[in-house]
Amino acid sequence: MIYHPSLLQQLNGSNMIRKFIYFSIIFFSVEYIIAQEIKYGYHDKQGRAKSFQKINDQNLENNNIDSNFSEYIDSKFSSSFIADDTIKISVLLPFYVARNDTLVKYWLSNDEDTNQIYKKSVISIDFIDGIIMAVDSLKSLGFNIQLFVFDTENNSDTVKQILKNKKFKSSDIVFGPLFSANFKLVRNFFRGDNDKILINPLSKNYDLLSKNTYFLTPTFKQSLDSLFISLKSYEFRDNLYIISFADEKFNNIYYSFEKKLSNIYSNIQNIKYDNLQQIDKKSFRFLKDTHNVIFILSENKSFVKKVVSFCGASDSTISLFGTEIISKIPELNIHTLMRLNTHIPVSNFFDSSDSLNVNFLESFEDKFYKKINNHSLMSFRSIMYFCKPDSELLDFRNMIPNRKGHINTDIQIRKYKDFRLFSLD
Repeated sequence: MIYHPSLLQQLNGSNMIRKFIYFSIIFFSVEYIIAQEIKYGYHDKQGRAKSFQKINDQNLENNNIDSNFSEYIDSKFSSSFIADDTIKISVLLPFYVARNDTLVKYWLSNDEDTNQIYKKSVISIDFIDGIIMAVDSLKSLGFNIQLFVFDTENNSDTVKQILKNKKFKSSDIVFGPLFSANFKLVRNFFRGDNDKILINPLSKNYDLLSKNTYFLTPTFKQSLDSLFISLKSYEFRDNLYIISFADEKFNNIYYSFEKKLSNIYSNIQNIKYDNLQQIDKKSFRFLKDTHNVIFILSENKSFVKKVVSFCGASDSTISLFGTEIISKIPELNIHTLMRLNTHIPVSNFFDSSDSLNVNFLESFEDKFYKKINNHSLMSFRSIMYFCKPDSELLDFRNMIPNRKGHINTDIQIRKYKDFRLFSLD
């Protein structure tokens, strides 16, 4: 299940070429290897799935880097570097190739649209898009990169087989696996090799940390700590409220945050709802006609959406402080968030309005025929950072006392203004 050259040969004459990728591509010294049949996230301009033909080991004279993208790379990163050594990157993600193959056969037999993909494969496709974009960027800077991509299937036995692969074992950087049990296998495999860089993009499980592991996602406590530090610059006096939800998995962290706030603002009031039905117009009668400051301590989307909506419907003047979950609820009206002077901690922020960043986004869309998302940005930044640390894209620290390992601390407090999130600086 790790590497089957025969699958690549099956492409010849197949009418499913545009649906799947079986490829081994070498661009200069950049080697892409996807080891299994995989329905990939590329799309053409008509929205149909797109794929690569197998390209034998050739020295292709095609930079595939447009002028806008080159401008972005030259501005963000020094282009004077020429790598003497090859950097080997292994990507272990659950693409669920076999599952996609089964689904396509089902769709074909039932005369259904085959331009679909198994929903659990999507996040892996997003990550690999960003990684491939990073590899192209590094190539344009003179780096020699070998990229090996494996489908873990979210199966521990498959991961154990990958651990035996020579290309995997020789890798300098490992991105993934996503799921804790599988990542733990990889971490334990390289426990004694501190030169390896093991990247976990999503986990906040401290038990997975070791000296050579790096978490891309800041912890929830870090986000609240950053928010608390920023609050010290405000001189709130009256009408301060903490609104929380009883059924919340982060209640211990919330309690610590509430205690810190109470030490600064002795007159702050705590309002806790036991269920969503309690949230109505009457329950917001505590708001004063003068200025109100509200802290929403919740990661429950339904709860947050309802509280923000009722705050927005109030005639009172409100300054709202919440968690990053607010930015991830598309139903929330941005007009309302601006009017409420909403402040939130944002991790891995990307300013899409910056002219150079706009060029980057356009280059991504030209390459993948879809808009970039946070997962693709996260994987792009991580590969760029670990191959070229002076890029300053991320900031890692050993955040957990008595534990080894590194957690990204890239958190900024931003507020909604002019239909986007602005820095407080």
